[in-house]
Amino acid sequence: LGIPLAGGKIQNGVITCSQHKSSWSVSSGDTKEWLPGGGVNAVMRLVAPPCGLRVYETHIADGNIYVDLNAVEGLGQPQEVAMFTTTGELGTDETGEATKSGSPERRTWTYVTTEESLKAQPNRRAQGVVDGVEIALITEGSNVYACQARCPHLGIAMAGGKVENGVITCSQHKSSWKCATGESVEWLPGGGINAIQRMVSPPCGLAVYDTKVEDGNIYIDLSPAEIEETEDIALFATSGEMTQGEDFVDGNGREWAFVMSQDSLRKQPNKRAQGEVQGLELALIEDQGKLYAVQARCPHLGIPLAGGKIQNGVITCSQHKSSWNCATGDSVEWLPGGAINAAMRLVSPACGLTVYQTLVKDGNIYVDVNRAVVGQVAMFAMSGEPVAAATSVDERRNWAFVMTEDSLKAQPNRRAQGVVDGVELAIITEGNKIFACQARCPHLGIPLAGGKVENGVITCSQHKSSWKCSTGESVEWLPGGGINAIQRMVSPACGLAVYETKVEDGNIYVDLDNIVGDQQIAMFATTGETAAATDDKQWFFVTTEKSLKSQPNRRAQGVVEGVELAIFMEGAKIYACQARCPHLGIPLAGGKIDKGVITCSQHKSSWNGTTGESVEWLPGGGINAVQRLVSPTCGLAVYETKVENGEVFVCLQ
Repeated sequence: LGIPLAGGKIQNGVITCSQHKSSWSVSSGDTKEWLPGGGVNAVMRLVAPPCGLRVYETHIADGNIYVDLNAVEGLGQPQEVAMFTTTGELGTDETGEATKSGSPERRTWTYVTTEESLKAQPNRRAQGVVDGVEIALITEGSNVYACQARCPHLGIAMAGGKVENGVITCSQHKSSWKCATGESVEWLPGGGINAIQRMVSPPCGLAVYDTKVEDGNIYIDLSPAEIEETEDIALFATSGEMTQGEDFVDGNGREWAFVMSQDSLRKQPNKRAQGEVQGLELALIEDQGKLYAVQARCPHLGIPLAGGKIQNGVITCSQHKSSWNCATGDSVEWLPGGAINAAMRLVSPACGLTVYQTLVKDGNIYVDVNRAVVGQVAMFAMSGEPVAAATSVDERRNWAFVMTEDSLKAQPNRRAQGVVDGVELAIITEGNKIFACQARCPHLGIPLAGGKVENGVITCSQHKSSWKCSTGESVEWLPGGGINAIQRMVSPACGLAVYETKVEDGNIYVDLDNIVGDQQIAMFATTGETAAATDDKQWFFVTTEKSLKSQPNRRAQGVVEGVELAIFMEGAKIYACQARCPHLGIPLAGGKIDKGVITCSQHKSSWNGTTGESVEWLPGGGINAVQRLVSPTCGLAVYETKVENGEVFVCLQ
């Protein structure tokens, strides 16, 4: 589980993890005990195969300790036995003659563990990795089965399931398969949550592998056994009838990818299915004799569309009731109605749906995955009215089309939010003026289209920071007391990126190449001044002395040349150090400084602000005492500062 071993116990050359008490030889890395005892450890042994420990050779010279990182002294026996065995035996791979389905062929058998070792496991099962393949080994009577380690539904460990009469049942949602063939017996059986999941989670076969026992050793053939009912039907079919369909190219050069048989689709609940074809996740839907293929998930929150309602060629998401034309992908309704949907419309721009052309040939369904059609909503308009407008170009600038003026006026509060050429924007109107700015508040990423606009100033709906819409200049940053007062200590003020707009022939354009608002306040200064200074060292401007003195407790935090720093002023002295505590990443600007010593606000570790030397590390008892066992003491990175002409500089060397 990644617990730091330096916090464990060592005795007679054996180190024991402080958490679950696994232990290893520190000289060889061999496992001594793996998750010993009962309770949670007994459960974990079912799904967590033992591991050896990596150890390295050390050397002492002239009072210094050295380690050879290139020569691993021990890899620990369990790692060398394919992550399964608990006894440390080693086996060898062999290639020999064998038969499969009555046909002689040459096969490669990979050693896994000993029969004796497997019998010693809880329920005579084990799970681990063989040549990069994660496998579960399961015994019933004298039979040894090997299958994929995790349930194809939600990835639950199969070794923790029930085995009876050659059928393995997942412990979580009770899907079951034949151990010998991988054929599905039941898929998400019963009602309740399983009934809902069956609508959106198509059944899958289980990958199984042939095993053999020789001289007490268990071997596996990692080429999957032939299964009558597999995933070869693109994760769609639930009937398990294997339809042999192949991709083909028609006379016009179009490539058609096989999905499933038409008979198989018609056996599905509501004649729908969902799965992957050539890496694309699709939903297949039949309505009134017409066949549609669309993107599998709603573009709003990713809800599987196969679970929605379809009527007259329109599919409606089951969650928030957005709907689209299945043939064209055009938005019919986007987050309709009031309450939560009305709120979400402010910040979630409407999206069209990606749809694909289908073909039925010889009873098989094919889809052209190379010719997707995306429904028209231009990512901004919430009216669903598609408007085609080319980019407007003048002598000096490139103007990117956003949406029509009519469409913007139809939005709630005449605002919209979306993406133009990869840039996420908010479009805001006040009177006859149209503003464009970055879509999200630079503090916590709240969508700005949901904020208040008054007298050319936009205010974030959450913590009430505000900016001039035309210039991006900060008006107020986290104003008032309470949580805002605390956040001002650790969140330096930011300007807003704003963009010039124009309206031409009823279309709105934005110039993405020229940011009007200047975000470059070095993340520190509240005035926006910049300066430069040089001597024998390289110095970088941070902020003005006046600006720093105006901050709460005369501190600030931000980024200079890619380095995140905290700046403290105590008396006339200015300190600069790494921005976050090396223990848990708490912002240090929110801590205490006293006599040149910086103390983290959370666990009270402290450092010398001039040298970075640790003064106290996780002091006291309680949780700190526990954390000291596993978190070694760290110094603090500190940087030299100087003030010239009222401006603060830092040397990042």
